[in-house]
Amino acid sequence: MADPTEKDALFLVLGEIKGELKGIRDQIVESNLATNRRIDDLARSVEHQTESLNRRIDDHQEDTSVRFNSLETRVSSLEKHSDTNKRNAVITSGSVSTIITVASEAIKAVMR
Repeated sequence: MADPTEKDALFLVLGEIKGELKGIRDQIVESNLATNRRIDDLARSVEHQTESLNRRIDDHQEDTSVRFNSLETRVSSLEKHSDTNKRNAVITSGSVSTIITVASEAIKAVMR
């Protein structure tokens, strides 16, 4: 068997290795915790940015909806106004045609 000093030296080396392994294990645990904290921070940051973008998109959709509703109202109003103008144009052109016809007939009658 090994003598007591060799055993003590072996136990001393094993103790050092065990201590180093514990230190390495502690560093790995700390590194993992730090990595998880960074991941959580990043996830929260992305979540806040996504919420902000969603709010902006919702605002833009509301603005667009209001604009389109306003445009639809204006177009509808213009269409009604256009129909009135068309009717007035038909009436006016009919009246003008009648006046021209009557004037032509009057001129024909005078010239005969």
